[in-house]
Amino acid sequence: MKRSLTVVACVWGVLFVALYVALSRRPENAGPAWWYAGLVVVAVLVAASTLTGARPRVPLAIATGLFGIAIVLGLLSIGLLLVPAAVLTGVGAVRNTPTPAPAAAPGTAPGENT
Repeated sequence: MKRSLTVVACVWGVLFVALYVALSRRPENAGPAWWYAGLVVVAVLVAASTLTGARPRVPLAIATGLFGIAIVLGLLSIGLLLVPAAVLTGVGAVRNTPTPAPAAAPGTAPGENT
């Protein structure tokens, strides 16, 4: 389940970049801001790097932040379409928080069965 959130966020980010570039290349527009598309691509790559890593919490948090920056920068155009990707990576980062080991009962060594 955790990986599926990341996969959906990555696919959403790639589709967003494709839509952004397609809309920006229309004759009435000045063309895409490649730095903006690059920012989203970096966010997607950081999120995708967690699919093989053992500790995905920090990269997913970074990807959430990058998507958030892209949302704010693109707020007056199509930046709001990135909200699902940011939410999915944020949820993935929170769900990948390690759970603490249960405390040992008083008078027993950790890992010892009582």
